[in-house]
Amino acid sequence: MQLHDYMRYIDLGCWMACIPRYEWSGRRTEGKPYTWERKALLVVGIIFEIYQIFGVIIYWYRNGRKAEDTATFVTEGSEMCGSLMLTSVGFANVYALIKNRSQIEGMFKELQEIYPQPRDRHYRCQHYYDVAMLIMKGEFVFYMIFYVYYNSAPLMLLLWEHLQEDQSLSFKTQTNTWFPWKVQGSALGFGVAILTIAIASFVGVGFSIATQNIVCIFSFQLKLHYYGMASQLLSLDARQPRAHEQLKNLIAYHSRILRIGDEFNQILNFIFGSSLVGSTIAICMTSVAVLLLDLASAFKYMSGLIAFVLYHFVICYMGTAVTAAWLGIVTYFYLFGRKEKDAVRFVTGLSEMCGSLMLICVAFINVWGLTRNRPQIQSVFAEFQVLYPKPKDGHYRTQHYLDVALFTMKCQYLLYIVFFLYYNGAPLLLLLWEYLMDRENMKYRTQTNTWFPWKVNGSALGFGLAIFVQGLASVVGVAFSLKSLNIVCIFTFQLKLHCDALASQLLRLDSRLPGSYQKLKVLVIYHGRILDIGDQVNQIMNYYFLGSLIFSTIAICMTSVAILLLDLASAFKYVSGLVAFVLYHFVICYMGTAITAAEL
Repeated sequence: MQLHDYMRYIDLGCWMACIPRYEWSGRRTEGKPYTWERKALLVVGIIFEIYQIFGVIIYWYRNGRKAEDTATFVTEGSEMCGSLMLTSVGFANVYALIKNRSQIEGMFKELQEIYPQPRDRHYRCQHYYDVAMLIMKGEFVFYMIFYVYYNSAPLMLLLWEHLQEDQSLSFKTQTNTWFPWKVQGSALGFGVAILTIAIASFVGVGFSIATQNIVCIFSFQLKLHYYGMASQLLSLDARQPRAHEQLKNLIAYHSRILRIGDEFNQILNFIFGSSLVGSTIAICMTSVAVLLLDLASAFKYMSGLIAFVLYHFVICYMGTAVTAAWLGIVTYFYLFGRKEKDAVRFVTGLSEMCGSLMLICVAFINVWGLTRNRPQIQSVFAEFQVLYPKPKDGHYRTQHYLDVALFTMKCQYLLYIVFFLYYNGAPLLLLLWEYLMDRENMKYRTQTNTWFPWKVNGSALGFGLAIFVQGLASVVGVAFSLKSLNIVCIFTFQLKLHCDALASQLLRLDSRLPGSYQKLKVLVIYHGRILDIGDQVNQIMNYYFLGSLIFSTIAICMTSVAILLLDLASAFKYVSGLVAFVLYHFVICYMGTAITAAEL
């Protein structure tokens, strides 16, 4: 393996970004000139990215800030912040890679000079090459899927609305951006707007791929050299002749690796800083938008949220992987985390603690809310039983709503069972892996960083008891969470069933027929009864919804920060929690929106 063998996916990113591939002495020349067409497309893409930053702000100023109800205002503000951070971080990548191009090529030249020769047996070249290429391939495929979905979603939505003849066309673009031409109702204006955003995102995604690949290559090259140096130090024998000379060479080699690492940090400091600030704001605000939006828009922003989390997790994980080559990790917050002097580790411990604490708080709210309101919930079920349509009632789409409700609850059940098994099985799998690989340094990690009044680390009995306690607590929490979601789901679809039937009967009511006045009175009473049940549902769930919104917002934000800064195993465990959190509250908010829409 040679350094230029790593460059396949970074070259593809440079091609998308419309910039020349990275060249240095020692790399084979490509033979393809950098054409003026690609340069022009780069300039156009950058202009469109800059315009989009201002277009998002103008759109919110002209439309979003004028929203009358609180939910719409918060949604518009969250969408604006999320889109603005997405574009801003993309532009930061553009700026950093263009400004530091010569330094990046200089870094590649240095890495080429110290790249191990085929005869050097101290280096695991093939291993690090395979891992790096796998990561870069995964990133490239994911961002291609994200780009295609993100830019085709508005066209698919427009086609769907066109096929539904009773639905007006919304002409929604990828992001809420103001354009100085007519977009709403104009096929040409809508097409130009879509093309503008697509070109900007094409260049932005190309620069994002290039950035991540640069970080990936630098990280694995540094890890390769750290491992090679450690291997040579271990094999050094002071009794052999020239051992002193070999040690001097290794010290010089170590110094050169550290200097390359410092240069690497100086080049990418701006990207890391802007990414951390932008991603924290974007993940928090996009999560809020996902919870409050309609289903189509929520799925579009969900893809952006996942892309953001992956993008910054990869960057932070790579940085952590390089640091972890010669530093340890501190675990618990109160006993150890709060005493941590390193800012990154302190924030990591604090974020883990807050995320886990909010998870437990939401579970406790479910337990408290369902236990306290059990009589009222049973009363509402009794009301629904009385109102439930008889088989001869032709105005009710009973089977349709039953199928949708059961499908929704089945999906929720499967997701939370998978989450529960993974979340509680991960510590055991990690312990088994450590036992097989290095039984002397087993870490005995539980699901969450929790203090117990007995010995856990190094004690199989204490560790097993801790796992059992946390597993039992999570069984109760997951069961009550599923119960809450299912109750909300049933309430929602029952109200939609009755609202749909009421609308159907009102549409078929003919005032010329005898008995129509009496039938109208019955429908008005029926409507009043539906609204009364809706009020009861709101009274039961009001505090529950409020607590869930507050704790989930904190949890999503803090868990996202923890994911960005943690090691790979812990990060994947918290990713599952983050996805479960987002889905949990999206379902609740979506169901609430569905009830409101049905009643209106």
